Amino acid sequence: MVKPLIGITMGDAAGVRPEIIMKALSDPQIYKISKPVVIGDAKMLQRAESFLKTGLLIKAIQNVEEAEFKFGVVNCIDLIIRISVNHGTAFDIAGKGIADEKSMKEAIRQAAELIPQKFHGSLLGSS
Repeated sequence: MVKPLIGITMGDAAGVRPEIIMKALSDPQIYKISKPVVIGDAKMLQRAESFLKTGLLIKAIQNVEEAEFKFGVVNCIDLIIRISVNHGTAFDIAGKGIADEKSMKEAIRQAAELIPQKFHGSLLGSS
């Protein structure tokens, strides 16, 4: 069986998604049925690992060819667009129309570059 390449988008890196991703990828069954690749912020995955202690290694990559598809390694296409958002810091600007869209535009641009790498699917959700 050819395992599908699955892109897992991180969404809000300052939310709970990094924790959810790390918990999900700590299940060896995921690697038996797919080749998962996280698209987001490798530093935030490392932060989640520091308090979850799953024992997983986060591997920051720039393209799928660099990935190691084996249990224990979380491959993350590191968008390197984060500027220092910490948990809860955006709440004071929410709903005021002053949020900066630059990181979203950069994420879209980088995602568009990944399309030729032919992900078989992606996982999206709210943080």
